[in-house]
Amino acid sequence: MITVVLCIGTLVLTYFISSFGIYLSHRIFHKKWAGSVFRKHIYGHHRSYPENDMLSLKYRTPELAYSGKVASIVPFIVLLTLVLAIFPRPYNWVAGIGGLCMTVLNTHWFHIHLHLRHSPLRRFRWFRHRRRLHILHHRHFGKNFGMVDSVFDKLFGTDFDPSNQKKVDS
Repeated sequence: MITVVLCIGTLVLTYFISSFGIYLSHRIFHKKWAGSVFRKHIYGHHRSYPENDMLSLKYRTPELAYSGKVASIVPFIVLLTLVLAIFPRPYNWVAGIGGLCMTVLNTHWFHIHLHLRHSPLRRFRWFRHRRRLHILHHRHFGKNFGMVDSVFDKLFGTDFDPSNQKKVDS
């Protein structure tokens, strides 16, 4: 029973930590001081999906091509090392690596669907909400860095959703 609890705990913690890594990486991709990573992200992905043409029949920019392999992988190696140091072996190796892979693949797969015009996920209200927030991200580069959820955007003040703002009568 303790083994199961440790594995689930490691999986959840790894998902949480790696989700933060994705948020942080994406936020760094929007900083000019990030150099070539910034240029590849902004001039690659963001220009492939301009404001008037956010959705397409097929995904236009492969993830690692615009972000840079090193820029995408380094934060995850650091985070994985942290998780592996926290939990005792062998639970951390199985659940930690599993949680990391699950988070990365889920985020990249989900991001592709955010830009697909006929994504099968569009039938879900939660997906349409996430897509709307992601489109706002393309219009307001300093906001909505989380693709799968908004936890870290809310925590660090980078969330932006005009529909949630109260209207003030003058």
